[in-house]
Amino acid sequence: MMCKAEDILKRDLPISFNQTKDLAEMVCSELFPDENIFSTCQKKFISPHRNNSTRPPKLTIKCQTLKRATFALTLSKSWKLVVLVPQDDNSSYINYILMEGYEKIGKIYTYPPRNYTFWTTALNKDGSPSLWLQGPEVKEWKSPEPMKYEIKTEILTHKYKNGSREIAAEFTWNVTDEADSCFDVFNQCKKATPGNYFRKSIQPDDKNSVVIYELPLGDDCTFNFTGKYGVTQVAYRTPECYEIDGCAPLPEKISNISIEVVQSPSGLGWSVHVTWKRPRVTPTRYNTTLYADTVYNNVLPGNATEVVYDQVTGEGLFNVTLVACTASGKAYSNRHGFLPPLAAQSMTVGILIGAAWLSALLFIFIAATVVYCKRGRSNKLGLDYFQGLQDKLCKEGMLEALRLSGEDVGTGTGVEGDRWEVHWSRLTLHEVVGEGAFGLVRRATLTPATQVAVKMLKDFPSADEVRSFRAEIELMKSVGAHPHVVSLVGCCSGRRPLIIAEYCSLGDLLTFLRCSWDVMLSKRNAKYYNNNKENVEYRNSFFKEKDQKQNKAVANKLYDLQGACDELTFLDLLSFCRQIAMGMEFLSSNRVVHRDLAARNVLVTGDKTLKIADFGLSRDIYQENQYKQKSNGKLPLKWMALESLTHRIFTSQSDVWSFGVVMWEVVTVGGVPYPAVAATRLPRLLRAGYRMPRPANCTPQLYEVMMSCWRARPCERPTFSQLHARLDALLAAACADTYLSLDLPADTPPSPTLPATLLRNKRVWERGESYEKPNALSNHYTSPPVTQPT
Repeated sequence: MMCKAEDILKRDLPISFNQTKDLAEMVCSELFPDENIFSTCQKKFISPHRNNSTRPPKLTIKCQTLKRATFALTLSKSWKLVVLVPQDDNSSYINYILMEGYEKIGKIYTYPPRNYTFWTTALNKDGSPSLWLQGPEVKEWKSPEPMKYEIKTEILTHKYKNGSREIAAEFTWNVTDEADSCFDVFNQCKKATPGNYFRKSIQPDDKNSVVIYELPLGDDCTFNFTGKYGVTQVAYRTPECYEIDGCAPLPEKISNISIEVVQSPSGLGWSVHVTWKRPRVTPTRYNTTLYADTVYNNVLPGNATEVVYDQVTGEGLFNVTLVACTASGKAYSNRHGFLPPLAAQSMTVGILIGAAWLSALLFIFIAATVVYCKRGRSNKLGLDYFQGLQDKLCKEGMLEALRLSGEDVGTGTGVEGDRWEVHWSRLTLHEVVGEGAFGLVRRATLTPATQVAVKMLKDFPSADEVRSFRAEIELMKSVGAHPHVVSLVGCCSGRRPLIIAEYCSLGDLLTFLRCSWDVMLSKRNAKYYNNNKENVEYRNSFFKEKDQKQNKAVANKLYDLQGACDELTFLDLLSFCRQIAMGMEFLSSNRVVHRDLAARNVLVTGDKTLKIADFGLSRDIYQENQYKQKSNGKLPLKWMALESLTHRIFTSQSDVWSFGVVMWEVVTVGGVPYPAVAATRLPRLLRAGYRMPRPANCTPQLYEVMMSCWRARPCERPTFSQLHARLDALLAAACADTYLSLDLPADTPPSPTLPATLLRNKRVWERGESYEKPNALSNHYTSPPVTQPT
């Protein structure tokens, strides 16, 4: 009887009975989240006694590429199921796609290359298929001779809006083949926010043109057009503001600012003379402000090139802000200066006091330096990095002695001549946005109105914690600025030092990804991308592994992400990986080893620019090009390279391994690496060759990049420059996906997988015999495991 039922099903759809059961499971799980309805749907799907009264939709192939076929489908009152059946091998993947009745255009994966046949059906209300209809054949793809497309570019100056800094452009192209009707366009400009690109898939019924809005003025851009006959690239430049009628140019940032400090003629304070170069475009006015013990404001005409502040009181660092104002906007410039102590009335008394202080300071300096450097040799942290930074830290002994003699951080005038030093009175602290084991982060306002993040140590820090904190300050000073690295805005050097860094309003990437996953899940549950209860519950537990002891520049604790998180595409994830690679390329070029690269330590700005943060574990490696940890502190094991786990050696190559794990976090939209693997078991698994499997949203090409980061021999891993180039190529060649899969990766190492039999639209569906869920939650940072010698 069973054989008869299988024969009937095979006559309806020429696939094996096991493949039909798997297809039923996947389709019913998407349609019905309720367990009871899901089970009923499965039974009726594989039953030969079904309702066959609904006519199946007709399918027409519109265009085809190496890995994808685009088709048109007639309308229906019910759900439509399209299955792509290989003609030669029934044991291989069965590709399918579910579509709603009103959807006309669909795309399906046609890889590996071979001959396929389309089959369509309309689904009954219970999810079972009605009549099956055989559709057209899909022949194995053979690439045609490459051909350049004729692309015409027109800048739409007539659509320019006064006051805007952006403009639109229209691109049109020729079509010589009716079968060549599906295209991908990708536009990128140099001034555009990294990761914020224009991409569109042109459907068969669309026009042979596209309009791109919000192109930055005066920028070099590239338009990439991909069709059946290859890729055509067009470079163009958008017009400058002065070339467009009605465009008011923005003021230029003031350059060549010089500051001269002399004693005031009246003898009361200082006279500060500030000069600058006249800009090409004369502003309407200048607003100038000097911040010392008192705030001094001036408003100057647009043709001014200097300002004098008289009778300025105070000592130490001061800040001058120049704001060029026009009707179209403002341009800010800042410079630091130093006010020396005023001369004493009596030269004799001054000489005596100066001699006494000089002798005392010299004695304190020698004693503090000897003590500090001796302690540095036995320091458990083993700070083995370049001599210039070590010298700076040795001088901290002198700074401590000066502060203990009476100076408090509250008066924090800081180190003489240090341009990073910021007076404490310029900071207004707000709420705590992040907290770790040793420090916390507050949102703050830096006068006049700059939002910053202030990182500080908790009460009663140890000497080692203070020393490490100051080392982090020195490292951030030496690194410099980069669009994808959290930059130092300033610092306060005192008994209670502060780090003032860029404020990233959307918090850390890990929380942002998980928030976006929740948004996507809720949207799809409201429509038809439903996951069964087990998947949702496991995903919730999958995200419970939170790091309660992280110590980052900005954490995502009190940020309101409602409205900021949205549906993510594969291109978004690929762009996130690219931005992180660019930041790490900059750090590695400066010979900095991060040692704690993870999604939780990457921050997201309001325009979704990613910035690498948390230099608490970072090291400079100028001398030996590597850093070996000598302490037994807690470490982020699941992000560490094999050599770091076994020998505690950290290099730029070990950061590359961590970057591969970060890519895995991004592609899984916030998943936890090795969720069911204990820390003591991980080194043994990695030595045996185990690597995390390819996630659902990861293409084979991207997974190949990921796997190259996890090569056992560090010298065989790519550099960050090579990773940046490979991700650029993947981003330019990728196609825009409307939705991401929300399925979880089968991650448990010892679970052998059965042969995969389904491919849901654009991904391989794989199911293991068992799927081990994590029984206990663990921290991101765990004590190093005890490894057995090999």
